Amino acid sequence: YTVWLLWSMLMAFDPYVAEQWGVEYAKVIFVAVLASFIVERYWHVRALSVMIAIALGYIAWEINFMYFFEHRRLDVYHIGFGGLDNNGAGLMLAMGLPFAYALLFLPKKMSWSWVRWLGLPIAVLLVHAVMMTYSRGAMLAALVGLGWLAAHHRPRWQAAGGVLALCLVIGMLAGPQIRG
Repeated sequence: YTVWLLWSMLMAFDPYVAEQWGVEYAKVIFVAVLASFIVERYWHVRALSVMIAIALGYIAWEINFMYFFEHRRLDVYHIGFGGLDNNGAGLMLAMGLPFAYALLFLPKKMSWSWVRWLGLPIAVLLVHAVMMTYSRGAMLAALVGLGWLAAHHRPRWQAAGGVLALCLVIGMLAGPQIRG
């Protein structure tokens, strides 16, 4: 991904604009590489996944709040979020869905397993925020990721119930531009 991003930046029609976006994506990639050197134990991975789910859930909360309570503002579609355009912001939010899933299915024996009930509302907020970016790539990434999780989830009746609930939620939250 990094090589592809660098190649597209070097071959862009307007190198100045491409450089701005490239720097923003480089920040995200740098943090991912840095985290790969810091994480040593399994509980580090679990703690990081909880932090990522909660942080992206908060971003999704902000995006949904602006839409529902501030006159249906679609700032994430028009100007992006955090230096990313609507596609980058959408992919960031779509990346949060597997983390919300992991949060929802934390082991019950953990001392802080109460936090797992945040997984469902975070997932709903993330799904709606991804749809509000109008990024087809982000919607496809979310669909493929959630489809993979549903196919590998046990017991199957929970996966079927989750897919049904997700279809109902998406049907209620999708605006006319997405439905059409």
